[in-house]
Order: sequence, then structure tokens, then C-alpha cells
Amino acid sequence: MNPDGTLKLPVTIGKGTNEVTIYRIGNIVWDKEAYHTNRYIFPVGFMSKKQYLSAVDVTRRTTYTSEILDGGDTPIFQVTAEDQPGRKFSASSSSGVWKKILDEINIQGVPSKTHASGPEMLGLSHLGITKYIQELPGAEKCTKYVMQRWIDDDQPPPPPPPPMNMPVIKREPMDEEEDDDDDRSAITNGHEQYEHQIKTEASSP
Repeated sequence: MNPDGTLKLPVTIGKGTNEVTIYRIGNIVWDKEAYHTNRYIFPVGFMSKKQYLSAVDVTRRTTYTSEILDGGDTPIFQVTAEDQPGRKFSASSSSGVWKKILDEINIQGVPSKTHASGPEMLGLSHLGITKYIQELPGAEKCTKYVMQRWIDDDQPPPPPPPPMNMPVIKREPMDEEEDDDDDRSAITNGHEQYEHQIKTEASSP
């Protein structure tokens, strides 16, 4: 953190294929509901970069720059690939814009599903980033967002509740901005297997 309490940028979060570097956090638009969900806040001006398979040549990786722009009533999620500087992928959701990129990668024969967690690809799902964003001015005015709470590391965890018979609760379908662990794992595993295959073939005589 900087002396004034702001986040020192750029900051790299995650490891391996989940690594993302945050360059800008941006500002919260609290008076327009499309700029947040119950789980995420999408600050205008946010920018991050991530290494991922190229949609031009899937045998190598390229850097994708993700941004959240002011689109009026709804945010614009825009992604630019380093190896396609003149082209911009955009959508009204973070998962939607990354789906467009994954679709192009899949066309080239990479085995995976066609859905990704947009917040994860941008770095918004990282707990440290989530905590920092929800402490920005205006976050408390985001009516749909549910503030997350962290237990102080210096305090012992509360005792577990006594066992009881819990009713079966039917889960509601998640919206497009919520994580889908099954789909995300399928994408990550499929692309990692493809990259491993490429490296193996390249090292064979």
C-alpha cells in the first residue's frame, strides 16, 4: 500500500494461468445498477493485463489488456490482445467479452468449453482486490452489492455451530457475472493440456 492508503500499482495477483496484473482500479459508479452485482463491483477505469493463449496462433501466448469503460447505463468491458493491436473485443459483461475470445481460440481446435469467469479473468475475483474495491468511496451505496467480511487474523475463529438437520435448498441459477467453477476448470484444464501437447511435440526429435 502507498503511504496515503491507496493500493500500490501495478500489482500482480494469482499464480500460473490465473496470474493477472492490475494497473488501474478506477472509480465506482454507484448510481447505475449495471455497474455492480451482488458479488462484484465494476469500477470505471479499471485495467488489468493477463497472459493467455493467442486467438491468432494458439501455439503461443499473448498479453490481453482488459478494461472497464463508461458505457452510459451499462459498462463496456473491452479486451485488446497485444498481437491484434487494431482490434477490440467488447461486451456488456466481463464473461461475455472473454467468451468471444475463447470462441476464436476454440475454432482453432483447442479442446475446452466456451465460458469463462469474467471477474476471474480480469482479476476482480481475487479477495484482496474485492476487499480494496468495496472500501472505495461509493461502494456502500451500491444497493445490490453484498459487503464481504473478513475475520481478523489476530482473532480466533468463532466456534462451529452445533450439528443440525438442514433442509435441502434448491440453488438458483447464477447470473452471467458469477463464477462457474465447472466451466472455468474445463477451460483451464483444456487449454493447459493443449499447451502441454504443443511443448511435447516441439521437444520430440
